Formats: sequence, C-alpha cells, structure tokens
Amino acid sequence: MKPIPAILSDPASVNKIFWMKERVQPFFSTEFHFHRECQLNHVVESPGQRIVGDSVEHFEHGELTFLGSDVPHVWHNDKKYFEGNEQLQARSLTLYILPDQLIEWLTKFGLEKQIIENWLTLARRGIVFNGKSKTAILALLQEVSQQEWFAQMIAFLKLLDTMVHATDYRLLASQHYVNNYSENDQQRMAALFKFIFTNFRRDIPLKE
Repeated sequence: MKPIPAILSDPASVNKIFWMKERVQPFFSTEFHFHRECQLNHVVESPGQRIVGDSVEHFEHGELTFLGSDVPHVWHNDKKYFEGNEQLQARSLTLYILPDQLIEWLTKFGLEKQIIENWLTLARRGIVFNGKSKTAILALLQEVSQQEWFAQMIAFLKLLDTMVHATDYRLLASQHYVNNYSENDQQRMAALFKFIFTNFRRDIPLKE
C-alpha cells in the first residue's frame, strides 16, 4: 500500500488559507495517502485502525489529531463497518490548512513566523491531543465550523494559538520518520498493511 499524493483543494477553497469538511459515511477507508495540506481531524464517531507515518494504532470515537504536510496516513474502520449495518456510520470533522499560505499571511501582518514553522515541522510526526488541550481545541474547532467571515478568522487564530501552545499531546511517528516511499516499496507495503489490518487484534511477532 504505497501512500499516494492527494490533491484536496476544490473550487470552494481557492484563495483560502483553511477550509472545513464534514464527513458522514458508512466507513472510513481511503488510500494510504499524503498531501501538502495540514489537517486537524476530529473522529466524531466510529473506531478502527489509524496509520500515521510509521505509527499503527487503534482509534476510538472522539479522537483529535493534527497532521503536518506530507505525512502518509489513513483511518480504517473495524470490520463490522463493512458488513452493511445501516445503524453504524463513520463521522468526522476536518480542518484543512495550507501551510505556505498561512505563513505568508502571518508574515504580512508582522507576526512571528518561526514559532508556527517549528510547530508545523513537529506536526510532520502527527499529534494526538488529550486532556484540557483537546477540550479547548474541540470547542474552537466547532466555533470555526459555525462562524463566518471575521468571526471565523478570529476563531481560527485562537485555534492556532491554542494548538501551538498545547501541552497535553503525544507524537505518533518516530522521531526520525521521513516520508521516503519509492515505487519499489509499493507491493511490499501493500502486503504489510493488509496483514496488519487483518491481524491487529492479536499480538504480531516481529519475525512474522
């Protein structure tokens, strides 16, 4: 499963620094992919397996993550979500941010860009928020999704400030992880991730 580059921008997001997308669907199951846009992702409903870089973990309802640019990732639901049960659904709310446009915009207003650049670099490992930081960020994410014009921009700036100064979080990918997939990795990685998704409920020995 080689991660593929994805183009997320759509006509509605042209000339914007950020935009929101809400998903309500039977299950999460996309290609293992990466894109230039950073994303703050709130899993409103549904559990499963999450891959971010070289991190493979279980996720649950309510998870809040932030991914920097070009981090390969996928959220894949538990098997029961693929069995046609109409009572089950996967829901998420995602804020996409164009990092280059964000830094350029901050610079125009004379704001210190080094702090945000350092934070965006850290986010290339993937960040999971928890505790009070998660509660505050979720509240502001909802505010951004509900406001318009200047009120939305103010909420967005508050959200950025809260994320940058958050203390309740952990990093996902290993310290020296780099997205360096090549064409030669495609079949090997496809087999690996298929095996992990199929067998994640048991301990998998390294040799196996």
